[in-house]
Amino acid sequence: MSEEEKVKAEKAAIEKVKSETREAAKEAVKQVKEDGEKALREQKAAFDLEVAALKKANEDTQAHADALDVKLQGGAGGAGGESLVKALEGFDMEKIKSGEGGFQEITVKAASAMTVPLVNATGSPYVGSVEVMSGINRAPVGDMSVLEDADTAGTNAATIVWINKVNAQGNAAFIGEGVLKPLRSFEVKAETSNAKKIAVRFNVSTETLEDLDFFAAEINKDGIEELNRKTNDALLSSTGAGAQATEPKGVIKYASAFNLTTVKGEDPDNFGALRAGIAQVRIMKFRANRAYVNPIDAANMDLKKGASGQYVLPPFTTADGQKIGATLIKETDEIPVGFFLVGDMKKYHVRKYKGIQIKTGLNADDFSKNMVTVIVEQRLHAFVNSIDTGAFVYDSFATVKAAIKAVAA
Repeated sequence: MSEEEKVKAEKAAIEKVKSETREAAKEAVKQVKEDGEKALREQKAAFDLEVAALKKANEDTQAHADALDVKLQGGAGGAGGESLVKALEGFDMEKIKSGEGGFQEITVKAASAMTVPLVNATGSPYVGSVEVMSGINRAPVGDMSVLEDADTAGTNAATIVWINKVNAQGNAAFIGEGVLKPLRSFEVKAETSNAKKIAVRFNVSTETLEDLDFFAAEINKDGIEELNRKTNDALLSSTGAGAQATEPKGVIKYASAFNLTTVKGEDPDNFGALRAGIAQVRIMKFRANRAYVNPIDAANMDLKKGASGQYVLPPFTTADGQKIGATLIKETDEIPVGFFLVGDMKKYHVRKYKGIQIKTGLNADDFSKNMVTVIVEQRLHAFVNSIDTGAFVYDSFATVKAAIKAVAA
């Protein structure tokens, strides 16, 4: 065989091998494709079965829920006042959401009315949407006019001393040449005020202070308000009697009764009684800046009408009836009905010694009980100089009106 024939024979063998290889590859690819499509068809069929099962379970659950809803609505609208179903037990909500499990057993208990106490059966004070208002509310309290109007300042002294000139005798005189000058003398007398203490305490658990952020501040606020309230009450009417008295003497106890017999008026009213009291203060060389009356008396004074039905006010008052001359008429529940206090409140001195103090500590077995004692206290002076007691008049309207009523000639 020639060289040329050998080459042709080799080429023919190579082409045959290539052809057989291509056919084998095509067959292999075809087989793989058929196997993959078969697997996909089988997976899709299984998936479709699962979807169908889930859909059936959901439809069954919805039908059951619809039936239950019909029962609930029917129970709520009965003419005999029948109630809604109270409780549902054994209801697995997770299974309902996932579509698993088909029907579930539901136990319906005896029906009863769904009122707020029933819904709030756990005892919690909060149901539904809640808004908590800030602060703590308290009942209304009365006025504190004495603390507001007195001559008030601070001091760092536990004892206050003042010197009065008393028992003055002899007067200056115009004299002629060579005549002996008139003799004059006086004495000096010291008076003192010792600070009086007012205090209150609270005993509160540490848990309360830790759990309620506002409680400590509220204790301090309440303690201060209580001190001011009781202080004002004492400054108005406490007897303060004796050297060992623990309370200051109130302004009413310094005041004089009405005794000015030279003031007279025809058919005097309450305004006239106040005007007479102011006159007595002025005769004693003082100028009254306050006239305190009860709100009931103030209203009756404002509502007075004349014969023609018009509201009337005395000519010595301001147009609104709030002042008699320079004296402010101040209505306050501190003064009982039927009485009044007139005076120069600059002559009633209040000196707060070092201010209000708040102290916290342990008392007795507080530590063992997780309790804390909070003390709120203050020391103060309150006094009227003995030479200034004529600056105040306290009496009843009836007594003063009877005293100043002019007697017909």
